[in-house]
Amino acid sequence: MAIKEVYADCAASAPPLKCAYDAMAWNYANPNSGHTLGCESRRALEDAREIIAHCINAKPEEIAFTPSATAACHHAIAFFNITQRTMYEHKAVDKACYFNQSWGMAGNNRTYAHMLANNETGEIYYDKVKELSEKCTVFTDATAAVGQIPVDVQDLGVAALAAGAHKFGGYPGIGFLYVRGGIEDDDTFPGTPPVALAVAMAQALEYRTNNIIESMNYLLSQRMALISRIMTIPGAHINCLDKRRLPNILSVRFDGVNARELLSMLDVNGVYASAGAACSADADEPSRTLLASGLTEEEALSTIRLSFCPETTPEAFSFVSDVLRRSVSNLLALSR
Repeated sequence: MAIKEVYADCAASAPPLKCAYDAMAWNYANPNSGHTLGCESRRALEDAREIIAHCINAKPEEIAFTPSATAACHHAIAFFNITQRTMYEHKAVDKACYFNQSWGMAGNNRTYAHMLANNETGEIYYDKVKELSEKCTVFTDATAAVGQIPVDVQDLGVAALAAGAHKFGGYPGIGFLYVRGGIEDDDTFPGTPPVALAVAMAQALEYRTNNIIESMNYLLSQRMALISRIMTIPGAHINCLDKRRLPNILSVRFDGVNARELLSMLDVNGVYASAGAACSADADEPSRTLLASGLTEEEALSTIRLSFCPETTPEAFSFVSDVLRRSVSNLLALSR
């Protein structure tokens, strides 16, 4: 059967894995209840915590469930009173740090927020985070990285780390926060714990972690082939090509082509991508993250993000390159 559409926005929200889907129907009981089903539900919740901890080399008591990765980021930034951050942080981190500043919080020169990988360009900052952690207390937003590359909090040396389930095959509505030394769920997610979401998140992360090398190799090979095809399109540029990048993200721009117009044409032709972070999809201004990575305003406004998952087939990658070629050609012809 010929491919008619491809979801190329997995960095915004990845399709749920089957193991996550199966977990959602497991148990409806309140884990705070004392009866048998409640106790089973509580055990399932704690098993999920242990799985997540194992996946990032943490202790179970250092993992707390949160309503989202954004909530995890906000809690960590408030807890450590962080105001210092990089210029390319996700809006969730940047705004929380700015909030601390706007309320006159002095912050602490020994605390810092530094993302683990860039959600727009895919650039990996693992070594930078690790080096920074040797000098001060670091919180890292690892939302783009967890489930895509190996993440070890002991190796990183970070004080806190945030991630969200729907980025690696779980469901929206839950994330987790790692805090070195321990943290309570009630601090981050008061109320009845969402057991099904937590179990689904753990199952998805365990699956991704167990298959991470194979998945990385597959995505890297497919991306390399995709880049080769894209670079035959006139005016094509790959952003951060000389940087170490996540295997699932490709940031690309085309001279003389507006990203919004290109995305609209891709959408009509069955390729669903984005201009960068999903939370900034309606912004008319160039991405702060892309500007911080060294792009000009014109280049940033010409950039789109293609992002995939290990389940994306080779045929789907080929379809994306074909549609991209036609769409860029049509837009350039219309602009003449």
